[in-house]
Amino acid sequence: MKSYPKKINKKIKYFFMISHGLPYSITILIMLFSNSFYINNSLLGNIIYISMLSPLFAALFIIFYFYDKSKKQNYSKRIFDFKRINLFWFLFILLFPILIRLSGSILSYIYYQ
Repeated sequence: MKSYPKKINKKIKYFFMISHGLPYSITILIMLFSNSFYINNSLLGNIIYISMLSPLFAALFIIFYFYDKSKKQNYSKRIFDFKRINLFWFLFILLFPILIRLSGSILSYIYYQ
């Protein structure tokens, strides 16, 4: 098994603690306070959806906490590099979750009407 330096291990630990711990802990707290496994409050449901963005928050935390200014600039340049990533795929990545949610809402509306 390959051994990684302590700095990389620390980044990995932080990423997994934030990205997995945040949504689970928020969901469990909401379930405990509402005394139910079924969350029928739309505000609480939206909070859970927002907590699912925790991998993004974890990645941004690691980038801004562990890396210097030049690596941060390099990272931001690589994110929006349309020479490497076709515009179609960039839009697909951004719009696919919205399309899934929209299609689920439409199917739910058709099914329950």
